[in-house]
This record gives sequence, C-alpha cells and structure tokens, in this order.
Amino acid sequence: MKVLLLHAYSAQNSGDGLLVELAKNLLLEARPGTTVTTVAIDATSFPDDSVVQWGTSNPSPSATKTKLNMIRTPLTSDKKVDELAEEAELIVGVGGGYMRGGTVTEAAKHMAAHFGQLRIASRHGHKAILLPQSIGPFLEPYGRVVRGHLSAINTVYVRDDISRDYLAALPNVSRLPDLAVLEMAEQVSVTPLPATGRPVIVARDLANRPGQYYSLMDALAETGRFDWAVQSKGRGNNDVPLTRKLAGYEAPDLATVLDKSEKSVVISTRLHGSMAALMAGVPTIHLSYERKGWGAFSDLGLDKYVLNARSTSPQQVLRLYEQLIDNQATYWASYLQAQSSIRETKQLLVRRLRESGVVHA
Repeated sequence: MKVLLLHAYSAQNSGDGLLVELAKNLLLEARPGTTVTTVAIDATSFPDDSVVQWGTSNPSPSATKTKLNMIRTPLTSDKKVDELAEEAELIVGVGGGYMRGGTVTEAAKHMAAHFGQLRIASRHGHKAILLPQSIGPFLEPYGRVVRGHLSAINTVYVRDDISRDYLAALPNVSRLPDLAVLEMAEQVSVTPLPATGRPVIVARDLANRPGQYYSLMDALAETGRFDWAVQSKGRGNNDVPLTRKLAGYEAPDLATVLDKSEKSVVISTRLHGSMAALMAGVPTIHLSYERKGWGAFSDLGLDKYVLNARSTSPQQVLRLYEQLIDNQATYWASYLQAQSSIRETKQLLVRRLRESGVVHA
C-alpha cells in the first residue's frame, strides 16, 4: 500500500521526529509492507530518502524571499506533492500542535507551513485521515476556510477536549490520545528503575504570553539543585540558547540523559520531552503551556503531575518533585492503570487505518 504522510516538520526536533516514526509504525502495524512517503518542512533533516520537501528547504540568504516562497506554496501548489497524493492509496496527517491560528502571526505560520497540505488532504478526503492533534482556534474568516477543508476529510482525530469542542459541528471529528500516549501503552511491561539522580529540567522559550515562566526558570536555576537538557534544536524551536543561559554550560540532548543508567526525574516544559521520558521509564513532571499537555497527562492518569508553566511558583515545582520522589510506586501505579483503555483505543485506530484508503478489487 502507498501512503502519503503529511505535516512532518523537522527531525532536528526530537518530538516531531518521534511523531513521524510513531505514525509510520502505526501504518506498518495496520498494513505490513506499506510504503510511506513523508512530506516535511525540513526534509534534509531526515536521513530517509523517502522524505520530500514542502515548499522552500533551507532558508535563503534573503529572509524575505524565504517567507514569500513559504507563503506562495499554499496559495499555488506543490506539483511533486500533488502527484504523490494522486498516487497514494491513503493520505495521513502526522498530527502535532500546528493546527491553530488565533492570532495573525499564528494564522500566517499555519498558512505557510500547513494550509497547502491540508488543502491537498481535503481534495482527496475520501482516502485521508488526520492523526491526533490540537486544532483551533482560528481567526475568522480563515477559520471557516480551515473547517471547510477539515470537513471534507474522512476522519479527523483531536487529542484534547478543547479541540473537540471547537470542531463540535463536524461529525468526522473524534477524540483520541496523542500518538506518543498511544505508544506508551505498548511499553507497560518495562519496569521503571527508581529515579535517584539529580532532577533534569527541559526548558523552552515561551515568546507568546510567558507570564511568570522566565522568573520560574531563573529561580529554579539559582537553587543549583537541577541539571539541564535540550529536547529541541529544530528551526524556530531551538532550545539551546535559553538552556545555555540557564544552565551556564552546553547541556546534553535529552535522549543522552535518558540513556544514562542512573535515572533522574525530568521536569519538561515541552510535552514531548515528558513523553520521551515516560517511554524511557523515567518519571516526569510537565510544565504545560497549552491544552495538549493537560489532555495528554489526563489520558495517562497523571493529571496530578502537570503544572501551569506560566503561573507555577518554584515552591510548587519543588514540592511536587519531592512528592513524586517519595511516591514513585504510586506514580507508576496511576500511569499503568490508565494503559488498558489506551491499548484498546490504539487497536481501534490500527483497525481504522487498516480499513481506510483506496480498496483495489
């Protein structure tokens, strides 16, 4: 079976790279032998030659020219991707937190990076499925255009209740956990090791309405009780400068930290940093800055271990960390208890993918 996988971003961001791999794994579980061609914003970051570029690849010397090229693609078309969509027997959107446009800046970013791909999916809606993501809100009238394209797609999955409510008028929308949450249900047989190392913080820039976040990070850094790690280095999502400032040194990648024999609690501002920690058998606290974080931790049975990144105090973080350290068995029991229904949900999704697409006689 030929599948076209849309909306990939950059393998430099380990969270987005993970989503691509999880989507491919789902497709192969549903249809062994499936051939997947991926469309990405930064195709050169992927080692796989089956990844094709959407729009402009690397930034040109002229930032203005790069932005114009990104905008022109959704307004016109991408001939290569159009041809791949025609040939594909199934079109799948990889999911992620990109379907939003509540401000002019967000709407412009969505249009440049994702609207053209959404339009292609809707044009072939009978054979298209969007995997779980957060969607909306959008400024009007752009929102009506986006919802119109979404309504033409066979099935649209969202990963939080706010997205589901925003699209309540569309009968093709269903609520499912994040792909990483679905994957975790397959790893419950792994017994997590006790976290005894120094806790590790994963920071990120919150340029939009940061609230007290930067004061929180500075205060936690000043305690000297934490190590630091970098989860994302992707274009437009580079955590290195902020982490260097807070840590005072070049922090390792989160993947390197998770590979260590001595496990440490991970306090991550990036949701997929927390997801990666849990998948490695490492307990985590999520400092959430948008609704997908609360949705994911609720699905995981860990809603007690998510804090608001914009308003949480250092004392709250330290108190919750100490509670986790003292109650690791309870933490993992809550996590494991949620896995049975998640496994059932994943199998329903696999069956849906198996039964979808163009059927040849």
